[in-house]
Amino acid sequence: MPGVVVTATSPALQGQLTFVTNEQGDYRFPTMPLGVYRITYQSPGFATVVHEGVDVRLSFTDTINVQMAPAAQKDVVTVTGEAALVDTQSATVLGGFNKQQLTDIPNGRDMWSIIGLTPGMHASTLDVGGSAVGNQVAYTSYGYGGQNRVMIDGINTSEGTSGAGFYFDYGSFQEFTVGTAGNDASVPQPGNAINAVIRSGGNAFHGEMYFDYENPNFQGHNVSQEQVLQGAGSGQRTAIYYDFNGNFGGPIKKDRLWFFTSLRDQANAKTVTGFPIQAPGTVNSYAYDRNATYKVSGDISPKHRLSQYIQWNPILKPQRNSAAGLYQDAMQYQKAVAWVGNVQYTGTITPRLVVNALIGTWGYNFPLLNYTVFPGDPGTPTCPCSQNLPPVAVGQLAPRMSELVSGTTAGASAPTRSDPRRYQFEPSASYFLDNFLHANHQLKFGEVTEREVEEGQTYGSPGNVTETFNSKGPNGTALPDFSTPYQVTIANTPRVYTDVVMHHGAYFTDQVRIGKRLTLNVGARWDYYRSDYLPINLRTDCQFCPYFYQGVPLPNGASLPPIAVSGGFPGATVSRFPFLVAPRLAAVYDLTGKGKTVLRVNWGIYYSYPSTNIANAVDPLQSASATFTWNNPNNLPFNVSQLGAIVGSPKIAQGSSVQPHLQDGRFDDIGVVIEHQLTNTLSIRGGFIFREMHHDFQTINLALPAGDYTIPVQVKVPGLGYGLNGNTSDFQTITMWDVPKNLIGPTQNRYSSPAGNNSVYRNIEITVNKRLSNRFTAVANFYWTHTTTGNGGVAVDPDTLINNHESYSDWTAHFDATYRGPWGIDISPVLRMQAGTALGRTYNVTGLNIGTFNLLVDPVGTYRQDDLYVFDTRIEKQLRFRERFRLNVFLDAFNILNSNAANAQSSATGIKSTFINIAGNPAYGQTVQYQGFLSPTTILPPRIFRVGARFMF
Repeated sequence: MPGVVVTATSPALQGQLTFVTNEQGDYRFPTMPLGVYRITYQSPGFATVVHEGVDVRLSFTDTINVQMAPAAQKDVVTVTGEAALVDTQSATVLGGFNKQQLTDIPNGRDMWSIIGLTPGMHASTLDVGGSAVGNQVAYTSYGYGGQNRVMIDGINTSEGTSGAGFYFDYGSFQEFTVGTAGNDASVPQPGNAINAVIRSGGNAFHGEMYFDYENPNFQGHNVSQEQVLQGAGSGQRTAIYYDFNGNFGGPIKKDRLWFFTSLRDQANAKTVTGFPIQAPGTVNSYAYDRNATYKVSGDISPKHRLSQYIQWNPILKPQRNSAAGLYQDAMQYQKAVAWVGNVQYTGTITPRLVVNALIGTWGYNFPLLNYTVFPGDPGTPTCPCSQNLPPVAVGQLAPRMSELVSGTTAGASAPTRSDPRRYQFEPSASYFLDNFLHANHQLKFGEVTEREVEEGQTYGSPGNVTETFNSKGPNGTALPDFSTPYQVTIANTPRVYTDVVMHHGAYFTDQVRIGKRLTLNVGARWDYYRSDYLPINLRTDCQFCPYFYQGVPLPNGASLPPIAVSGGFPGATVSRFPFLVAPRLAAVYDLTGKGKTVLRVNWGIYYSYPSTNIANAVDPLQSASATFTWNNPNNLPFNVSQLGAIVGSPKIAQGSSVQPHLQDGRFDDIGVVIEHQLTNTLSIRGGFIFREMHHDFQTINLALPAGDYTIPVQVKVPGLGYGLNGNTSDFQTITMWDVPKNLIGPTQNRYSSPAGNNSVYRNIEITVNKRLSNRFTAVANFYWTHTTTGNGGVAVDPDTLINNHESYSDWTAHFDATYRGPWGIDISPVLRMQAGTALGRTYNVTGLNIGTFNLLVDPVGTYRQDDLYVFDTRIEKQLRFRERFRLNVFLDAFNILNSNAANAQSSATGIKSTFINIAGNPAYGQTVQYQGFLSPTTILPPRIFRVGARFMF
């Protein structure tokens, strides 16, 4: 029906939006801020129709069809809460949470907690009551775990190719969405398109104060005696946790200019499973994450809006990288700061044309410093390791050491600093073309320009060396850590380098609405990537740079050809992908014509974002190293005169290159999904998602071709009982191949895209979504995935061919709900379940000409880590004071079943030892040995309670 005046109003909207239906009776609001709306339909001679409670969500097209009745029948017709559950136009498989869901669900209040509850997503470890605060958690979507694009209000904050370069201000979110599959041509990368939308101010002042708290007395105990005897100590226990988050927003000038501000201070301290080795569970790992956010938005005119925001993130982690298998002085100290910001313009040029342009930046300063020796570290008299080491006083730097037999590490790390920056400009436009070629079209086109710069600094561990020990007894049984000097690795530190990647992209999409039942989503994008490194100079304090770059021999006579030009290197462009064209096709068909049941079919090609990885791989000041035998029978302090023969290929910059005609990784994404709305508040979705990565990147050492592996070696691999209780007979023999020593030269690493380096992911998913009705809302999801890939890529020699093929399945399920009970009490349970990660057993093979080789003894999937089941619940009571003041108090219970499943387990074969320091334990005061394989490296934290309150006005 043409000529109907449609008006949208909301607290989220400054003023109102109005549209007059066209000749076909269609109307649209393409730029509505997120929120809950009241939509009014008016036409002379007809009763006014009012739709209340229309929830506008990010990246969701809500179709509301209205029938107008003559005014004589009824003056006003009011409909409440009939917004669609099924999107009949978009083919993107979308998950996420709105502001209310973010508030209701008990979690760690970070991005990874949300991801862990998103349909189709799988987190590698599960957070319990904020236990993972300050740590990024690896995750996959429909099997694939790379190439994510993480955005805040449209600005790309991705770290490298898939990480999040930020710890977000959770309380500043209006909505958080994850495009897990079927993303349209506006998304360049094959992974998840994650976007957190920051709240905006409005015409009324609103604020919120949030605080929650945990302490050691709120938790139970869940570490078993078996886990204690495997070096778990007291497991992962909370020492302190709190989260303060406050925000305030409102008008600067009503109907014209608005502001929003937010502050956050979150802290977490916990023990770390198996850390430190000398006294597990006695050192807390602290993480302090703080945020400051502001956003200002205003209308230049009624149809043109300008906004600007900055989010600031200071980070302090005094015990970063503390983990099982480390002595205390091996950890690092981090004090960093990250930021993101943008300026964005949105304009409605005509009712058919909407334009948007944003310019922004993201970056961080990330230093990591080392520690001096603590009591019980190697070199001190109380160390549970060899007492024949050179003594080191507490408070002094110790050399970096690793033990091959037990897999332990000690000593001062190499201080580093990473300072990435990204600058982004992204204009786009949408044009609505109605009744063209018998269809309605929504055309969208845009461009993106991004420049990412990474300056890296590495200052070297003490002496610029890493000492390696191989402490075995006469029968191959384990000796105390660091008993037997084995090898020394020298490095080209200190060094400073700068790598750059330039990205240009453009895209076009057409959402074609054919009749009332069929929507086609047709699009394509073009991307261009160029990788460079900038001019660099050798540092005068680089101890071993004369060996690596200037042809100066070491005392043992080892030398390399000189390559440095006047003490440095000019900049260079190392790769270009000039013409990456990625088509995207999708169809959405309304099977019944009632908007209740839709079939979505999509196919698309995506290309990988290389970040600065390619430039870094061939940068002349990339990490270079050379390993030598260590002539030190008496375990004396290292000096260069102890260097023996070179072991394997020295990793040197002059041998690095990029494969001619390097191809960017290509990703295929195919999906068939059916979604059905069972009732006005209940929908179900099921589908099959097929994904494949083609010719992914891989580094190949051309100096060691497969044909040079001519020496058979019979390797005795210890069994899981070998070395325990006097057992010296439990082993198996595997044939490996070595290279004649005279054929081993410097490394010639080539950054490649081998044709066979492919990975396939097959997925089945089902999701049930119940919108709030009868006091109850819920989401339940289950998905199964099967992965086929190669371990580390394509096998390039007989040794990497051993158990190279991987084929395994995983499953993930979760359920979250909220029941709004009587007396203002809400109950929100969450159940998370997932299969343990597939594992293959590994073993360090020593004594080879090619160097130490990490052998995959059994294929990945032969073993599994523990399955994880975690049940949490929140009970919340709301109190009202007058009209606009509310106080919510809540109690959270995490890991209610007190599971002690291992969040992660070791894949390495080898005998380890641990000192039992838990008072009252039957083995207190003893040093016990155990098999490292499948020993827990992290354990789910025990049951813990959290109390908190939220004050809103």
